Amino acid sequence: MVKIDDKIISGLKWTSFSALFQLVLQTGVWVFVARMLTSSDLGLLAVIGVILSIGVSFKDMGTSAAVIHYQDMDNSSYNAFWWFNVYMGIGITLLLMVLSPIVGWFYELKKLTLYLVIASLSIFIHSFSHLYATLLRKELEFKSLELSSMVSFIAGSTLTLAGLYYQKGLWAVVIGRLFNDIVFTVMVILSGRRFFIPAPHHELLLIKPYLRFSMFQIGDQLINRLNADMDKVLIGKFLEWKSSVFIV
Repeated sequence: MVKIDDKIISGLKWTSFSALFQLVLQTGVWVFVARMLTSSDLGLLAVIGVILSIGVSFKDMGTSAAVIHYQDMDNSSYNAFWWFNVYMGIGITLLLMVLSPIVGWFYELKKLTLYLVIASLSIFIHSFSHLYATLLRKELEFKSLELSSMVSFIAGSTLTLAGLYYQKGLWAVVIGRLFNDIVFTVMVILSGRRFFIPAPHHELLLIKPYLRFSMFQIGDQLINRLNADMDKVLIGKFLEWKSSVFIV
């Protein structure tokens, strides 16, 4: 049996390696992206990133911290959390889609609407793997998690670079990101199925005892996210939306 200390050390190694690997690869990819996209497209990409980051803050609702913190959860509770995450993913994705025309109007960019509608699918895709990723962290299975992250990043980056090479512009980045999310979701689910398999029947009320703990987490996350992104939203609107690319 692997000792907890050994798992922690192994996790630190894999997390550090994955972070360094993705940093180096991401730097190269974004240099190419910056050369291939126009300043207008880069500005659009920055705005999309800010809007999605705010949406992601609502998606979790502090459930990850609750799942990791409490040790008495059974499969029924995990099933309730999984369905809760999926419902939240659907809800936030639909909300962003509905709000996309308003965001486009706010920035006076009609073409931003369709990009944001498609990009918002990222939240829906991630909702299926969110609990599995949390369980992998809880069980200190960082190797599986980081391998999924690295492989998906390579897959998404490859598709993005191919799309840019064939002059697909901003769509190459948006679709590449979605492909990244799909690969990550599939790999994490396959890695985490030994801990939990969702069932159609579920009782969402089972998560109620854990929500008090979650609410503290979500409040802190939302405040931090709004503090970090509100200036970018305003700069993009009132100075010049293209300038937001420089502050992301």
